[in-house]
Amino acid sequence: MSFISTPNSHYLRRAAPLAVAVIASLAMSACAFKTDPTPDPQISKLQQQVEANRPLQKTELSISYPSLPDPNQYMYEVKWPQRPGLQVKFFSDESLIEAFDAGSVQTFKTLCVKDNELNVEVHSLLTGLVNNFKLTMRCPVDHEVKGHQTIANFPTGLNGRLFFRGNSSIQHNGGELLIKVEELRIDDLATIRIFSKDRSKPASGEPIKRSPPIKIIATKASGLLILDLNGVDGSRGDNGIDELLAAGINGASGELGQGRCKDTGPKSNPTLECTTTCSVAPTNGTNGASAIDKLGTKRKGNRGSNGAPGIGTSDVSLLIDHSDNFRLEVRSNPGMGGQGGTGGKITGGTAGLAGVNPGHPCPNARSGTKGDDGTQGDNGEPGSNGGCGSIRGSRTLLSKIRIIDIASECSKVPGIIQALD
Repeated sequence: MSFISTPNSHYLRRAAPLAVAVIASLAMSACAFKTDPTPDPQISKLQQQVEANRPLQKTELSISYPSLPDPNQYMYEVKWPQRPGLQVKFFSDESLIEAFDAGSVQTFKTLCVKDNELNVEVHSLLTGLVNNFKLTMRCPVDHEVKGHQTIANFPTGLNGRLFFRGNSSIQHNGGELLIKVEELRIDDLATIRIFSKDRSKPASGEPIKRSPPIKIIATKASGLLILDLNGVDGSRGDNGIDELLAAGINGASGELGQGRCKDTGPKSNPTLECTTTCSVAPTNGTNGASAIDKLGTKRKGNRGSNGAPGIGTSDVSLLIDHSDNFRLEVRSNPGMGGQGGTGGKITGGTAGLAGVNPGHPCPNARSGTKGDDGTQGDNGEPGSNGGCGSIRGSRTLLSKIRIIDIASECSKVPGIIQALD
């Protein structure tokens, strides 16, 4: 076949490559315009199905215990993330309590019952049961203080609220006082007293080395709390031991004897008369021992021991997140040092007594003299006074702290109030 060249055919040969380029360009443009941001309904439905088939895990739950007005009354609240296509069911003792569409409702509430167990089932609207697990209620524990209570240790297991009703108080004589609660709620004012106002030693008789530290941790606190911080006075020092020197020796008693005898009176009735003699004369008593030696130096009595140091007030730490309606008053009364013991005395020995005179003709004996007394020993030094415990609190709490001095000047101690954060 022969190809006949014409002007039109020559034009077509030149235009063909341009047409191909235009067509390719249009095809690429068409591909570019294909990326529409609107999701494909089929793909979205598939994603929802995949999400619906993904079981809700126990670790995805959020559990809280909203409080009710009365002590030890709480709600049990469970929340979960929104999950379309799933149903969440709560059972107690195999009885259904409530069922929820996880795509629209994400909260379950019921009254908290201590250690009560709930069974949870997670169902997919497509495939049925996909997960199940147990939940145990750990209801917070509250404590109420009414009137006056004396405690050695604060109740254990307290993790809810601490209520002080009316003008109530706690007397604490034990070890560290730790109060860790969600809320410290004081109706009017409350007092926590450490030891007694007269700073006497606790009746337990156990040795006191320091006042118990106080640590209060709470998310929220309200009302006026008075910390009546008393120390313990140091004991008095022992007196020096007194000495009583040796007494003089008593003299020996005298003895009468019989002398010559002769007859007297008529011969018809003679009478024998005898004279009395002093066969043994009484002896003198000796002198009592003296506190003055041969050089004329007078002995000094034993020194009294020093008084014991006083026990200071407790260190206080308060970490409270929300304290807008809370105030703290600290009454500081550290223990005083004990008085030094009195110096001992040296008493000269008592005089020996004269021997007993049996009568005429024995001569009288003399008693000895009492020994010289020594000088009294020095008194012991008084013990040092107890110090002022530090008061550390959240920074927002510092302006709400007031110190009242009872038997000290703790309020003037630099840095006695410190910030914890």
